[in-house]
Amino acid sequence: MKNLLPLPNSFKHCDFSWINQIAYCTLFTVCSYYGLVLSQLILLLIAGYVFIYLLYARKVTLCILSLIVLILCLGSGYLQRHQQSPSSQLLQTECLIYPDSVTVNGDLLTADGRMKGKLVRLQIQLKSENEQQKWRMDAPSFTRLSCTGRFQSVNTSRNQHAFDYEKYLQDKNYFGLFVVEKYRVLSGSAGQTLLSQLRFYCIKQVHEQLSRKASQYVQALVFGYKNQDFQEMQSLYSMSGILHLFTISGMHVIFFLGLFDYFFRRLHLSFAQRMLPFIVCALTAMFLFGISMSVLRATFTYLLTYLLNHLSIKLSRLDRFSIVLLILMVIFPNTLLVLSGQLSLLVSFLLIFIPHAKSKWQSLLFMQYLHVLTAPFLFCVFFQWPILGGILTAVFSYLFTFLLLPYCFGLFLLTFIPPLLPFFNLPFDWIVKGIEYSLQFLVNFQLHFGTIPSWLVGICLILGLLFLQSSYHYLVPVICLFLPFLYFSFTHLFVRVTFVDVGQGACSVIQSAFNQEVIVIDIGGKIAMEKKGWQKRKSKPNCNYSLVPYLKGEGIHRIDALVLSHGDMDHMGDLLPICEQFNVKKVYLTKGAHHNEKINRKLKQLPKQTKIYEVLANQIIGHKIPLQVLAPSKAGLGENKDSMVLYTKIHTLSFMWTGDLPKEGEIELIRKYPTLKVDILHVGHHGSHTSTDATFIQQIRPQMAIISVGEKNRYGHPHQQTIQTLKENHVQIRRTDQLGMIQYRWHFSSHIKEYLGH
Repeated sequence: MKNLLPLPNSFKHCDFSWINQIAYCTLFTVCSYYGLVLSQLILLLIAGYVFIYLLYARKVTLCILSLIVLILCLGSGYLQRHQQSPSSQLLQTECLIYPDSVTVNGDLLTADGRMKGKLVRLQIQLKSENEQQKWRMDAPSFTRLSCTGRFQSVNTSRNQHAFDYEKYLQDKNYFGLFVVEKYRVLSGSAGQTLLSQLRFYCIKQVHEQLSRKASQYVQALVFGYKNQDFQEMQSLYSMSGILHLFTISGMHVIFFLGLFDYFFRRLHLSFAQRMLPFIVCALTAMFLFGISMSVLRATFTYLLTYLLNHLSIKLSRLDRFSIVLLILMVIFPNTLLVLSGQLSLLVSFLLIFIPHAKSKWQSLLFMQYLHVLTAPFLFCVFFQWPILGGILTAVFSYLFTFLLLPYCFGLFLLTFIPPLLPFFNLPFDWIVKGIEYSLQFLVNFQLHFGTIPSWLVGICLILGLLFLQSSYHYLVPVICLFLPFLYFSFTHLFVRVTFVDVGQGACSVIQSAFNQEVIVIDIGGKIAMEKKGWQKRKSKPNCNYSLVPYLKGEGIHRIDALVLSHGDMDHMGDLLPICEQFNVKKVYLTKGAHHNEKINRKLKQLPKQTKIYEVLANQIIGHKIPLQVLAPSKAGLGENKDSMVLYTKIHTLSFMWTGDLPKEGEIELIRKYPTLKVDILHVGHHGSHTSTDATFIQQIRPQMAIISVGEKNRYGHPHQQTIQTLKENHVQIRRTDQLGMIQYRWHFSSHIKEYLGH
């Protein structure tokens, strides 16, 4: 990029040029806006330095452009983020629904809409199967609604590394989550949703005419629509590192807009004649693809390049990237706060610095460099890095570009000629099933370092790009992979005991230094409510929102010991999902628990490599951090009275877990161990009055009581009687419903620090 000019002698010598220097304007705008929004002083300092440098160089055009874009961003994004929170009072208002955003999952409907010009997320509890079918088959007829409901507060993340839904809605510029209690359909269609309605009917046409497998691919690759069915294969492509190929981006836009351009050229239209209809077609296609960050970026980049080529204006790749980013910032100021924008723009930015390949082998090598450069960001966001992702992307990008994408577009066109469909639908199903089958052998090649902070991502990217441009380019993998490993090693030097917030359930994780041994005590789970067939929802297990992200964020892919205190669903309900996502070496349960039909049914479905052990009192679980089993003393059926009681001492601090042991079991425990003393007690049965006997507390004399309990649970846990007993004995109380995750870390031998919340 061309260097900025030195300070001129007078204003008349100011440099008004902007070619090859738009990146300075973009850097100032990005750092200024996000520095203010995120309250990051370092970003504001960078912005100030860039602006002073521009003034020093008398870059008047760039200074003016920078200030204009910043003012536009602040006028929409910053003010919207700091607007008054929605009221929780009952409201009656008119709402405009976007039909292509409607998702029906059992008896729950979610959609995007607008209320008084503000974007909102709506939830509607469907009351009948007939109502469900109407929404599924003819959502555009529900475009305008008169709604009665209230805005519901959205909980922030309650565990480390977990998805923060509140932040997600805020970054997407949603005003709030509106829960509709009743609604009435208003006559007339809203013109603002015509393209949304067209997209809905196209997606519906694909769903009705194609096989289930083919419709998933066509909806994703042609329209950027991923419903609940797509989630089934999402994990496979995500673990392989090629899920981004299903995100409509440059590959898709070049294919479809290239078809439009070819069509207009075949009509022998001049550039002036075809420019306007081409732009209209491009913008229409952008809406049909679904207006995501990757679609906007790819479309604007294509249109900008298209115009510049025909106007004979030469701009560098960095110039074009900078212009597109400025446009995106004006349209959607939070572009770099949403994951889709971060990923799309990061890859586009890195591609600028990848040298032009002179051969296919060189192209494959450069693709590996690109994949390695993205590793720090993937560790930060997804906690792991697919080792073969670069190679698979290079191979499958050709497969998608020259086979799957044209095939999917052809299948969509054939949905309007039903007699021909079977001849093309069946071979397509065979092809994609073959692809999915081959990928199953490659998904386990992952690096698990856990999450890294954003500042380290920035350092890795800057150093990686510097080395890539030098003769030491072979050091790029060292920078982007070894630095995250060093960070992981430094931050996992010490033991951790974590009480994970799994809602109305219990779950604890014990990690030795460097995660050499990981012990999980109970895993939580939800008690399924009886529902009719049409009401049942497709949903991820509860652990995917709590325990799984915590473990992956800590770089854990192996569980050495999974301890089940007893057979209640809120303690072991998510056993199978955990065993599917992690390498569980051993499962421990109490003697005789396998005779419980509910427990035995789950044990039979465990992977063959997972070993099952039954234990009684006086046995030891674990090696690095041994857990002593204090109860039960005899075999049982895994009921509350048979709860496994565990005790361990880490440095000078002792812990005890009692499962759902009732008061009778607690009294028996202190009779058997009259000298038992505990520093931190995991309170039994979520603080129910059936546990935590006063005599028991008086003898073990805990300093701290941890109560794992769900927020506003229907059981009323913890009961006031339990709270009173603990307070009377001067025990400090920590509750997951109030604080979220609770963690204890040891720093340099005996020093311990308590961490509350996420």
